[in-house]
Parts: sequence; C-alpha cells; structure tokens
Amino acid sequence: MKEIDLTPIPEINCEKFRARLRDCLEDVWMTGRHILIVRHGKPLAGVVTVSETRALWNVKHNRATYSEWKAMRSLDEERELRMALMREVEAKRRAEFERWRARRRR
Repeated sequence: MKEIDLTPIPEINCEKFRARLRDCLEDVWMTGRHILIVRHGKPLAGVVTVSETRALWNVKHNRATYSEWKAMRSLDEERELRMALMREVEAKRRAEFERWRARRRR
C-alpha cells in the first residue's frame, strides 16, 4: 500500500505569485515541488509539474472510461435479461398455440 505524503505544500499569496510567476514556475520545474496559491487564506490553485498534470489527467480519464464501461456492461446485462425473458414468454405462447391447434384438429 502506498504511503500518503502529508508534507505541507508551500503556500504563496496570489499577488506574490503574480509578481514572482517566473521564479515560481522555474522552482516547480527544477525541483518538482508543488506550490499552493491562496487568496485570503483559501486555496485557489496548485502548481505541479507537467508529468504530474498528465498523470492526474490519465487517472481522471481512465476513471471516466471505466465508469462508462461499467454502465454499458450493466445495460448490456439488462438487455440480455429482457431478451431472455421475451424468448421465454414467446416460447410459452407458442406452446399454448400449438396445444390449442392440436385440440382444434381433433
């Protein structure tokens, strides 16, 4: 099981971030550390490396793809059950018809 990283992320005020944008981006790029941008003490955004951004996108995309696959699988199973029920009902109707037809011929 992976350990959760609980080290604090350095925070920077929104105005300071604007003033030091180049330095902050270079720091993230060179060290791989994260920066949390805050406004009035509340988190606004985070700056992470490109590789981490791509990894996060892949996780989100794969989760959505899995959810879509799971929903489609459920719909397919439901459709198969309905079709089986319809075949069963049709077989009963056909058997009843054949019995009625056999009685009528006598």
